[in-house]
Amino acid sequence: MTPAVPARNAALTAGRQADSERRRQRVLAALQQAQQRGEEITASSIARKARVDRTFLYRHRDLLQIVHAAQQAPATTSGAGSKVSAASLRADLINAQERAARLNRRVNQLEENLSKSLGQQVWRTAGEEAHDDIATLQCSWRI
Repeated sequence: MTPAVPARNAALTAGRQADSERRRQRVLAALQQAQQRGEEITASSIARKARVDRTFLYRHRDLLQIVHAAQQAPATTSGAGSKVSAASLRADLINAQERAARLNRRVNQLEENLSKSLGQQVWRTAGEEAHDDIATLQCSWRI
């Protein structure tokens, strides 16, 4: 080997390392920007914004771990500037669904009570007395 070959290899290695470092910085900048804007963070979206191939992230496990950690961190901001995590939004959705189900059960209960009350009022207005066997009448009506 001539003395120029190791020098050339060293220059190529240094250039490759510098290129890799520039890409790393672009990935970190894209990640920071996505977090500030409250955008959804995925390996694909960060790679696209950083103008690197997704495989770059998978070859650099430390960057991939940073991206995955950012996915778990608060992702969106509300109007007041406070952070809201995806997990808290899911919890709010589940709570809202449970509340809607409770309210629906209550509405059904109130409708049934109203129906019974109006039925009794109709019986009184018509001058009829309620039958003792009202359950039989209700069952025969529903058949």
